Amino acid sequence: MSTSIKFYLIIVFFLNQLVFCQATKEDKQFVALGLLSNDKYLGETIDSYNCSLKYLNEIKQGEVLIITGIKECVSEKNNQSSKFYEVKFNEKYLFIEVDFLICEKDFYGIINDFTEIEKNSFRENSSKLADIQRLEKLKKFDEFIKYSSQQGLIIKKWDVLDESGYTDGTGVEIEFINPTKKTIKYIWTTFVGYNAVKDPVIDRVKGLKNITVKSIGPIEPNESGSYTYEYVWYTDIVETAKITNIKIQYMDGTFKTITVPNKVIMSDALLKILDEQE
Repeated sequence: MSTSIKFYLIIVFFLNQLVFCQATKEDKQFVALGLLSNDKYLGETIDSYNCSLKYLNEIKQGEVLIITGIKECVSEKNNQSSKFYEVKFNEKYLFIEVDFLICEKDFYGIINDFTEIEKNSFRENSSKLADIQRLEKLKKFDEFIKYSSQQGLIIKKWDVLDESGYTDGTGVEIEFINPTKKTIKYIWTTFVGYNAVKDPVIDRVKGLKNITVKSIGPIEPNESGSYTYEYVWYTDIVETAKITNIKIQYMDGTFKTITVPNKVIMSDALLKILDEQE
């Protein structure tokens, strides 16, 4: 088995496991992963004067980071020692305080016990793995964009919202992206609301289970449009909702219908990738 295939299998295994932090040894290769529990700024360098991070890069909560090394900083200001993990993310080597990565093992101590040759080998192998991780993420993002472009629309994000503590009503906020080369004129979006026990909600005023709202463009190619709809349901028992159908009209008079809308809704993971590109 080639080294590249072996690393591919390792990263696929870890990405499918949804673990906090894992380590494995295969042919004496050691891999360490950490989970970022909160939004955090990681630094490209460490200031030796006070051990603070410099040239900051924001990474969002829930990111699985591949550890490539460790670094201890002894502050010139007060002689205090701080410990950092080095990770590779989006082709950059970054530093993060040890306490901000959720790990099931003391990877700092494990790596610290390596010989210099082992540390160099570990860094090289982990760096390759981080590159594969990034390529896998970009591949999934590219596949989603291509599919959504064929369908005619991307739903960047959407949610239901309680209108008021004083009235019975539930609204919807939604943001679309136009991935096509044509300008969108109108979008009709059909929702079904569900109560706390997962039964469909029949709106008491409209008498309907399927409720459609109309979004008015234009939304130019590669641009987005955000909309808020008040009192989509004249009740506050709607806990969740599903989009069941989308109909699009373009400025040239053509139409498209999306019958499986959940496939054009961006996941949290895809949103993170989109944010990283912006």
